[in-house]
Amino acid sequence: MNQLDLNQEKLNNDLDINDSSDISNEELKVEFENDDFSRNQDKKIVKNIFFVALSNIITLLAGVLVGFVVPKMMSIEDHGYYRIFTLYFGYVGLFHLGFVDGIYLYFAGEKYDKLNREKFRLFSRFLFVFQSIVLLIVVGISMFFMGSEYMPILLFIGISLLANNLTTYYQMISQITYRFKELSIINSLKSILTIVSVLVLFLIYKFTDVGLINYQIYVIIFLGIQYLLTIFYVIAYRDITFGKSEKFKENRDEILGFFKLGFPLLLANFVSVLLLNIDRQFVSIWFTTEEYSMYAFAYNLLSLVTTTIGAIATVLYPSLKTKKKNELKKSYHSINAVIMSIVTIGLMGYFPLSFIVEWILPKYVDSLTFYKIVSPGLLYSSSVTIILANYYKSINKVRTFFIISLGALVLSIIADIVVYYTIGTMESISYASVGVLFIYYIVAEIIMTKKLNIINFKNLIYSILIVTFFYLSVYLISNIYIQMTVFVLSGLIILLIFNYKPIIKLLKNQLL
Repeated sequence: MNQLDLNQEKLNNDLDINDSSDISNEELKVEFENDDFSRNQDKKIVKNIFFVALSNIITLLAGVLVGFVVPKMMSIEDHGYYRIFTLYFGYVGLFHLGFVDGIYLYFAGEKYDKLNREKFRLFSRFLFVFQSIVLLIVVGISMFFMGSEYMPILLFIGISLLANNLTTYYQMISQITYRFKELSIINSLKSILTIVSVLVLFLIYKFTDVGLINYQIYVIIFLGIQYLLTIFYVIAYRDITFGKSEKFKENRDEILGFFKLGFPLLLANFVSVLLLNIDRQFVSIWFTTEEYSMYAFAYNLLSLVTTTIGAIATVLYPSLKTKKKNELKKSYHSINAVIMSIVTIGLMGYFPLSFIVEWILPKYVDSLTFYKIVSPGLLYSSSVTIILANYYKSINKVRTFFIISLGALVLSIIADIVVYYTIGTMESISYASVGVLFIYYIVAEIIMTKKLNIINFKNLIYSILIVTFFYLSVYLISNIYIQMTVFVLSGLIILLIFNYKPIIKLLKNQLL
């Protein structure tokens, strides 16, 4: 049995949630002696979240510029093609076939100075060669679509995958070794470069006679930034990239083992991403590019909210993996309460965003119809992708999560097809999407609470109340100022009633 198999066996045994044996006095003593260590670890989690949150603030600013300035510089059709590119760009991570995920799962929680340099140099070079071959294949395939409006999109996707997956690989190393400050700096650099490029394009658009900006120009700039960041990562991690490395032949089984270990997680992540994108996939196929542009713009507004909570997802899994079963159980409700509270505040952003769209981008005002339908689904998607997905990984139940996600994806496909051929509107597809997310969350939540042997209905009740009050506010009240007042007040009251105590408890445990 090789080292990877031993580690997999350890993963299978470390967090066996179904083990109901009593804790011995000796175990209790060890746990008590480790309280200080656990508390220090918790403080590190808060610091890590803080560093990533700072970079996410800059990312949010970049997102605002991309969300509002880029559509203004483009025609609705060009913006539609750009959003089709970003839609399929989300699947580029599939091309490493689970290799990066395997490294992520295997080494999570390791210290950087403990990593075997010669081994990781082999891993880095293997991934580079592997992805270069895939790039050439995808670019070659794109040539068969010469003359089609989708040919440039496929070409750009092929070019992007090398930089994207190498960057993902180095980012995974940053996460598993707790180098979040470095990760935050490079992410901030990406956002700053994006801000500068958008501002330069806007000045060209505003003060020259070039007219509207073609989406291909912006995508080329986007790809340039991607490759520049990859170069920064290669330099930052040069000690595990350049120099003497171990031989591939001697490590072939271990490398294949990473694919085997990571592929279930890759599939689970792919199904989750596809589930969250499936309505956009169908809208891009069934409706015109201009109509898809409106629909995608609504989701771009939603991404401004998800950026603000991305810091927690980045640091959560490596932190959870170091926790014991009883610690996972204790923190489950509190972490959920924090995420849902943040998303609730994010939902309140619908109202100021509506004002901004009407003021700056009146040609996209119709997108607000879709935005107010799909935004409450963020409560369920955030809980699943940030909390539940990380918990399933931490207790080594990736396959279970994959089956749940696959079932939800099949349900979503069926729901979208049914509503399209019976009702035939983009609004109906939006409602179907939110309904499936609700079912997805309930199933994943029920199974997880059973695995953890806890009872937790408060988060479900809280989310239903928030979603109900949001829909009642925006659909039963015509005046947007009264809508905003009613939902903000009711949302804050519900938040305080349900989540005040768990949030305070979590903060005390982390900070004291």
